[in-house]
Amino acid sequence: HEGLSRRLADASAGGTAVLFLDLDGFKAVNDTLGHHAGDALLKEAARRFRACLRRGDLVARLGGDEFVVLQALQGLPGETDALCGRLMECLAAPVLIEGREACVGLSIGVAMAPADGHDADTLLRHADIALYEAKADGRGAFRCFAPQMSDRLQRRRALELDLRRALGQDELAARFRALSDAQ
Repeated sequence: HEGLSRRLADASAGGTAVLFLDLDGFKAVNDTLGHHAGDALLKEAARRFRACLRRGDLVARLGGDEFVVLQALQGLPGETDALCGRLMECLAAPVLIEGREACVGLSIGVAMAPADGHDADTLLRHADIALYEAKADGRGAFRCFAPQMSDRLQRRRALELDLRRALGQDELAARFRALSDAQ
C-alpha cells in the first residue's frame, strides 16, 4: 500500500498497473498437505513471481493466498498482458513440497493508474473487482477493470441483500404458496 502510494505521488514515475493475484486451489493444498506445505507453497510462489518481474516492479503478499504486483509501465503495447501471462505460466509448474507435488493456478485482476483511479485504495479495490470477474469466469485467467464490473458487483450485492431479507421475513415461502394456490 505504501509502495503504491509513493509511486502514485511521484508524477515522474509514469503509469502503474496494479495486479491483484489469487492462487487457485490453494485451500486444497492446505487441506491435503497441511499448513506447513501451504506456507512453503506461498514462499515458492513469491520467489517465482519475483523472477517474472522487471527492475522497478514490486510484489507483496497481502494475506492468505493473495499477492499484489505493482508494474511500472514503460508505455510498451501489451506489457501488462505479457506480465500476467508470465505470472500465470511461472505458477503452472507443480511445486515439490517434501517429496509431494502441489499444483495451483492463478487468477489476476488488473487496474491501471491513472485511468482506473488516482489513489491506492481505489486502485486496489478496482483490481480486486477485476479479480472477482476473473474467478467468476472460471479462474486461471486475468481481467482488466472496467466500470461496468463495479456496477454488476453492486447489483449482485443488492440482490443478495434482498434475498437475505426475503428469507428472513419468510417472504419467499409466502410467494411460493401463493403461486401454487393460484395453479
